[in-house]
Amino acid sequence: SSPASATTTTKSARRTPSVDTSKMTPAELRRWRNRVSAAESRKRKRLLVQSLERQVASLASSQSALRSRLAHLATENSELRQREVALLNQLRERVAKANVQRRSMSAKAQ
Repeated sequence: SSPASATTTTKSARRTPSVDTSKMTPAELRRWRNRVSAAESRKRKRLLVQSLERQVASLASSQSALRSRLAHLATENSELRQREVALLNQLRERVAKANVQRRSMSAKAQ
């Protein structure tokens, strides 16, 4: 099968342990190149998966922080709406009271 002695400096050989491809038959050379290519492909895939896993973890963390912020803002929004309603009711009461006083003053002036 494939001899594993060492001395070529082809592009493929630099990526893997040195192999003397000059003594390989064409079929052995093809199998060896295929093996090297498959190993490189697996390595690229492994690196891609690791990168994607890091990205998923980062996005999950961001999502969690955003959900927390959303919950906080929803609570704050609800509290502000309740305060708005209370202030509007106070304003209506004051306007109504002022109208009553104005009518009373107007009636006394006549």
